[in-house]
Amino acid sequence: MSARLLEHGGLHTHVDDLESFFHVLCWIVLRVGHYSVGVKKAIEHLKAVYDYAVIYEGQTSGGAHKEARLAGVWMTQFAGVSNEYLRDLVTDFEELVAVRYIQGPSAEDRKQYERMLSMPGLMHDDPLITRDPVWKYDKSKERLEDWSWIYQRFCKATEDPSKLSDVPNSKNFQIIKSEPLKVFGLPARTTKRGATDDIQSEHRSQKSQRD
Repeated sequence: MSARLLEHGGLHTHVDDLESFFHVLCWIVLRVGHYSVGVKKAIEHLKAVYDYAVIYEGQTSGGAHKEARLAGVWMTQFAGVSNEYLRDLVTDFEELVAVRYIQGPSAEDRKQYERMLSMPGLMHDDPLITRDPVWKYDKSKERLEDWSWIYQRFCKATEDPSKLSDVPNSKNFQIIKSEPLKVFGLPARTTKRGATDDIQSEHRSQKSQRD
């Protein structure tokens, strides 16, 4: 599910579907794929993005970590997906959906961008333009409404199936499946039963074992 829906609810849109598909892709990559970040960090990310929730006044909500990791393009910056074709696809996909949660260009940024566009002899596909943050932001917003671009990226990544035929990382999968990493939170001020009570109970149990 998209971070927006988890945090704020509201009507479900096709953009939420697109983001949800990105999260499914990353979930699979980190569970059975090959990457350089290390299994501990992978588990930490999986739990922060897919298991995180808070209980406030009896209401459960989530999505804050999912939004923050997206805005920070965690998969691109830290995961280090080994397969080149899969890595490029994840990078493109992440940049596309992350635009929902990053701050847009300022008025001054847009003024500078417009001045750059007015430079004589500058073609519309010049790297000076296509690497500009304003252009990238506007283009991602545009592509979110039309799935043809990301569809083309998937087609490019799968042109040669042999390039995506890596053997699943069974070692990491077994470690992740065993859930060796426990995440604890601060005690809640509510007496309502729920996930918070389970966390506190687990914390007391492990503390008792250490003592």
